[in-house]
Formats: sequence, structure tokens, C-alpha cells
Amino acid sequence: MMTTKTILAAACLCVAIPAQLHWSVQSTGPRPPAEGRAVLAHSSNPLGLLWFGGVTTPQTWHYAAGVWTQLRPAHQPNYSDAAAMTYDAARDQVVYVSSTATPTQSFETWIWDGTDWVQRFPQTSPPVRGRTAMAFESRLGEVLLFGGSGVAPSPLDDTWLWNGTDWRLAQTLHKPSGRSGHAMCPSPVYGVLLHGGRDDFGALNDLWAFDSTDWRRIVTPTPGPSRLDHSLTYDEDRRRYILHGGSTFQASLDETWELNPQGWRPITLGLPGPDVRAHVAGFDPIDLKVMVHGGQDVVFGSSTPFDATATLAPTVRATFRHLALAGCGGHREIMQMDRPILGSSGFGILSAFPTIRPNLGFVALLSSNLRASPLQFGPCSLYLDDPIVSTLPAVNPAFLLPLPEDPSLRGLRLVTQILGGERFPGEGHMGVGITRPAEFVVGD
Repeated sequence: MMTTKTILAAACLCVAIPAQLHWSVQSTGPRPPAEGRAVLAHSSNPLGLLWFGGVTTPQTWHYAAGVWTQLRPAHQPNYSDAAAMTYDAARDQVVYVSSTATPTQSFETWIWDGTDWVQRFPQTSPPVRGRTAMAFESRLGEVLLFGGSGVAPSPLDDTWLWNGTDWRLAQTLHKPSGRSGHAMCPSPVYGVLLHGGRDDFGALNDLWAFDSTDWRRIVTPTPGPSRLDHSLTYDEDRRRYILHGGSTFQASLDETWELNPQGWRPITLGLPGPDVRAHVAGFDPIDLKVMVHGGQDVVFGSSTPFDATATLAPTVRATFRHLALAGCGGHREIMQMDRPILGSSGFGILSAFPTIRPNLGFVALLSSNLRASPLQFGPCSLYLDDPIVSTLPAVNPAFLLPLPEDPSLRGLRLVTQILGGERFPGEGHMGVGITRPAEFVVGD
């Protein structure tokens, strides 16, 4: 029988097998036109993803839980293949920008307010550009736009910020090189992440972060791919960054890469991903899946539209839940930091004790190591038998369990409790406090 000690010992012996995620393709039912250079962004009203495009006639669509619905607002921006769009979380709006060449060159800013498109007329706007990218920077509470192809032969390297009323040019000490066709996404860790694109010399693979005041280069343990016209999406469920498609000039690609704390790596897929460039991608907050729609499949100069929507999901979803068992009256909890995902260095949990310093962590197999009759420490109950015991730091206590990249662990159920070793003022029960058990399922 496998024990938790076996799991730790196997970490040095098993062959590395990445987490398995699978693409599912939906090519029936109503959906937006299959075109490149459309735009997509998170939307809170209605909740899901908002799509805008339409080469012949501008169209607005909503996507959630695998269903496309065409919206018919009273007003819509003019279509442009030189556009970008992102969700402005500070003002609960979707921001759309585009550059038009006729009748005169102009940079337009539009807002989706949940029911209609409204054009804004700021005093200052960025110069016209194509193949640019935008993302919301949560630390500043503003939308960030970087680079693109402008009027000059070389791509742009400027950074602009939108505060809901006006644009301003950001002055930074450092910045990525001028580029177009790059991908950006908001990041809860870095603020905004930027990857790849192309400059005057070819496709790029560098990774940059903007954290409210300046850009900084992120060097990962394993390098990412060189790409342009690709997508970069934050998977909020798995807490990973997903890069898909794009090209290196010659042809579109069906590769999917993941950025996790250990660096970049290609994901093992049940099916190849869509072979596309200039597509749209986003995270569905209802289905908890990364989706890709549209774009162009390009081979030796021949272009074919990808007339479908594809979603990416794990074979087994890593989960976390509290069990209906009391620790100390059930009021002491474990807050999740990261889920146990194959291919990660481990997962962490943070004990939410209000009055003590936790110093011991316990992990065991739920199926075989959960006591029917718990050990009692005053009113506190410890349910784990034959656990792994770990000393936790006094500040920001976290419990880390290395998970080997072993497919036999997929779906394994683990249970954990945290024990604190200081006396509770006014409670007087042996100076021990224990959280109620929390269950983790190892997933992809």
C-alpha cells in the first residue's frame, strides 16, 4: 500500500511526465465568424468573455460555459484589424482600442458598460498602431498598453496607461525592446506579463513584467518558445499561464506551453491544440477553462480560418475542500495557497490561526490514514494516523509537499491538518490548536 513516505521517496525515482491537459473542439452551433485579429476580454456584465470583431459587419458576442450568444447593442465601434481589448477591473468595464487609417489616421478608445459600447474622447491618446497588446495592471488600477507596429518601419517600445478618463505615456527606467505581435495578460503575481512578439530581427521569446512603476525582465529556469501572434492566458483555476499557437513567421503552430514556478514547458496533450495564429483566447470564469477561438491556420503562405472554439481542461482537476470534521470547534481553517498539480514542486497551505503561531503540519493519505476515532487535545481533534510531520516557519507558515511527476498519483486524495503550539488566551486547553481537516486531490 502506498504511503505518504512512498510519495516523497518516489520523487527522486520516477520519470518526469508533465500534467496532462486535453483540448476539446466545438464546431457546431452559433459562434462568431472565424477570422484573425478579433479581440476578446473578460466581462463581468454579462459574466464570461466578450468578443468583438467582424470584417464585413461589426459584431459583439458573449461566451460562457461553452455557449456563444450574439449581443445587439445600440452602438458598436468600427471594425479594425489593429485593435486590442482588456477588462478594466478598477472600473468594471471592458476597454477597446483601435487604430483606423481612413478617412484620417486616428486612435479610438471605446468602453463596454455591460449593455452598450460608448466611445471616449480623451485629451491624450497613443499614436496609431497595429498588432499591439493591453492588460489590466492591478497595482496601479489602470490599463496598460505596450508597443505595436506604428508608422515608422521599426516597431514601437512605448508604454501607455489608461485611468478611465485619459491616456498618459509612462516613463520607465527599463522596457522591452520595440515589438509587435506580442502577447500580454494580467498577473496576480507580477502585475502584467508580456511575452514574445517580433522585432526587426525575428521572433522573440523574452518574458517581461510590469509592476506599477517599471518593467523588469523575468528569467525562467527553462526558456519559453519564440512566438508572435500567439495568446497568453492566466488559468485562474490551475494558477498557471497558458501560451498557445502563434508562429515563427513561416507557419502557424499547434503547440501549447505552460509557465509555472519551475519555468516554461510544453504540455502533454490528448489532442493537438488548434493550429492557429492571430486567434483570441481567454479564461472562462464559469467553466474554469482556457478557451481559444478563430484565427488563421497558415501553411506556406496559404491561410485557412479556424472556424471553431477549443477549450483546454485537465484530465483530473486538482481540488481543495474542508471536510465536515471538527478540529477545534471547526473555527480554525486552512487557506489554500496552491493546488497539488503534477509537475509542480509541491503545494502550500497557510493556517488561518488568529492568536497562535502554528508550528507543525500533518499530511496523510485520506483513504488509509484517517482515524475514525481522533486523538484528543482538549477540545481539539487530530484525525491523521501515520502522517508526515513538518515544522512550519513562524512567519507566513506554509506546508510544502513535493509531488513527483508520476501519473500513478493522478487523482490521489490527501488530507492535512495544521497544529499550533501556543496557548490560546482565555481558552486554556493545553496550548494546542488544530485546524479541521482539509482534503486535496492531486490533479493536472
